[in-house]
Amino acid sequence: MLNNNMYYTTRGIYGVKIYTCIDKNCTIIFERQLNTVMSNEMIEEAKSFYENLDENNKKNVKFQICKNCKSIEGEGDCVVWLNMSLHNFITELSV
Repeated sequence: MLNNNMYYTTRGIYGVKIYTCIDKNCTIIFERQLNTVMSNEMIEEAKSFYENLDENNKKNVKFQICKNCKSIEGEGDCVVWLNMSLHNFITELSV
């Protein structure tokens, strides 16, 4: 796990998660995670999934991306899921 090492995130997205949270009940409605950087086509698949949701479901949607982390001491890698806003999901995940 993270221990006391310092880590930095690498370039590229390793996963995308789209989920809803209503009254603290969270449900994952889309998730893709790989051991390699996601291709543009896979990122487009996640964006397309969101765009095809009905307007009511879009109101409760939250986003996360998975990034690979490297230890500055070279003692292994880890992954971390980071929250992402709708605006960043649409604009920063451009392909």
